[in-house]
Amino acid sequence: MIKLDDPNSMSVVTYAVAELGVEHIIIAGHTNCGGAAVCLAEDAHDKPHAFNPRKAEHEYAPKDARETVTWPPPAPLDTWLAPLRALAESLPEPKTVLELVKANVREQVQNVLKSDVVQSHWYTPTGRGHLKGVHGWVYQLENGLIQDLN
Repeated sequence: MIKLDDPNSMSVVTYAVAELGVEHIIIAGHTNCGGAAVCLAEDAHDKPHAFNPRKAEHEYAPKDARETVTWPPPAPLDTWLAPLRALAESLPEPKTVLELVKANVREQVQNVLKSDVVQSHWYTPTGRGHLKGVHGWVYQLENGLIQDLN
């Protein structure tokens, strides 16, 4: 998640744009996102296997989800997922992992576009800045293709 009020989130964008002269920023999500699946899982029993559905199929896998993970997840992961969970709760029903991934990419693109560093380095015909685009993409793990969300 890119948070405008979080110096850690914006430090990478600031360094890339202001110091390295990056001309294009890509915000990318991907299909089959475990974090999105966890945020959409109906109840705690569904959540442990949302990260890796094949985990449940393995012969040595615990048969009860309570044996693998407690919910909520450990603090760092739970903190990282909190904005995505809030976004998931704001979406109309029905929602899918792919819909949440796309909504998250679009939201992060908007966050980057609002940032001071992007605003101050945006390309203009008069030569004021060098940044030419902020792009929202979804990488399709199944086939390696990229979907541009425009």
